[in-house]
Amino acid sequence: MTRHTLTLSAEKLQLGMFVADLDRSWEGTPFPLQGVLMRDPSEVNYLRQACRHVVVDVDRSTVDLVGYRADLGRLPLDGPLEHAGRDTARFRFGQWIRNWCATIAGALRRRHVVDRQPPTGVASTPAHIELVNRSIRAGRKPARFRFGQWMRNWWERMVVALHARHLVGRRPLTRLAGMPTDIELVTYRDTKSFDEAIGPARETCREIEETMKNVMGNLTDNREIEADLLNMAASELVASVAANPEAMMWLTRMREQNERTYKHSVEVAIYMVTFGRHLGYPPDHLKKLCMTGLLLDVGMTQLDNAMLEKAGPLSESERAAIRQHVDYGLQMLANVPGLDADVREAIAEHHERLDGSGYPLGLKGIDTSFAGRMVAIVDTFAALTSHRPYAEPLSAFNAMKILSEGAGKIFHEPLVEQFVQAIGLFPVGSLVELSSGEVAAVVSHNKIRRLKPRVLVLTDANKSPLTAPHELNLLVDPDDNDDEPLRIWRGLPAGAHGVNSRDYFLN
Repeated sequence: MTRHTLTLSAEKLQLGMFVADLDRSWEGTPFPLQGVLMRDPSEVNYLRQACRHVVVDVDRSTVDLVGYRADLGRLPLDGPLEHAGRDTARFRFGQWIRNWCATIAGALRRRHVVDRQPPTGVASTPAHIELVNRSIRAGRKPARFRFGQWMRNWWERMVVALHARHLVGRRPLTRLAGMPTDIELVTYRDTKSFDEAIGPARETCREIEETMKNVMGNLTDNREIEADLLNMAASELVASVAANPEAMMWLTRMREQNERTYKHSVEVAIYMVTFGRHLGYPPDHLKKLCMTGLLLDVGMTQLDNAMLEKAGPLSESERAAIRQHVDYGLQMLANVPGLDADVREAIAEHHERLDGSGYPLGLKGIDTSFAGRMVAIVDTFAALTSHRPYAEPLSAFNAMKILSEGAGKIFHEPLVEQFVQAIGLFPVGSLVELSSGEVAAVVSHNKIRRLKPRVLVLTDANKSPLTAPHELNLLVDPDDNDDEPLRIWRGLPAGAHGVNSRDYFLN
């Protein structure tokens, strides 16, 4: 059997298109099976960012693609697949069952709507429409409609469970080009759930922030770094992230963003360890990444604080002065006992860029270390999503978009893609607006459907704060006010709609 397909630029992807294949592996994407109908704007946005081209199945799309007929081709979709291990009988059967469930659920939904139409010959008045909408929101749905929803949710859970079993023990860790060959890659699995990890992570977060506050204070007073204390804090952070990275990411986004320098350093360290864990770095190398994040901005302590907190644009001389923080930091770290040379190298390079436009040396391409390329990405992301004196924070999604636009130009493209996979388009702790209009914070990701996370709902649809925030798991598709599956509508920057995440941090 052949199906009508067309290959489109990912930028042309629209709701209602059925994506049959990507220009990259499906593994590592938020989609549990090969092939997905675009029903969610966040899924469309994800593929626009992750891919250059996609293959669309015309026959299974729900929108008219007549405007794309010039690109129409015939490609066999039931032959061997490009990526080994995807085309298992279990997953072909799963795909068929999922489509069947969607068809049945859709039919039940249509019958439900038909049953609520006014008698033949009677106009659908606004009053009748409002009556229908009120009855739907009130939950007065016939048994067959509730069964259709139950079936859809049940199969979603089954797909995730089957896919998780399929991944256990078979996901190969890819050694990216340029990754040091002496690193023996490690596959990590969460040893604690989010709920189990959050308590210990909270204590670790407090301790490491207190440690970094003392470190920065000592450096400001020209005292030495307490290397043993810093090493101990780094080891505890690595252990926490190795057990479950989402707990620590949640905490770093929930904390108040004062003492910007050391808070930024802790945030970078957490993302660096999470990133390294995703790539398969062993614990000793994760500690190096952690130390890089913690110490990358120590040179800032030698700069005038009024200049760092300046709200307006910097003069050329002020920009030149701030760029010196890299050299200042390296001088301060030169005699720290036990500090690995790889850490110093990555710190020296965290403002270098692929095209040579960075500082302090204007290094290009492979002249920078792999860890230096990693920390350039992470440092930029953490800065873009945080409060800065001269700029409002961006949503995580928009920050990822900037990284993606710079991929292959100023940032290492494969690493940008892996960073997006490591923390998601909507990272844990980030604010999002749901399709219901409510504002929520992402609590933890569902490992297979990363665009369907657990969220903490913080406001009502009118953006008024809730006195009792509540959790929702978007994976089971609770309905919004229009009786459609609840989903993430868009990402929000920190502080959007007056929502202060610190108010919801549990001390």
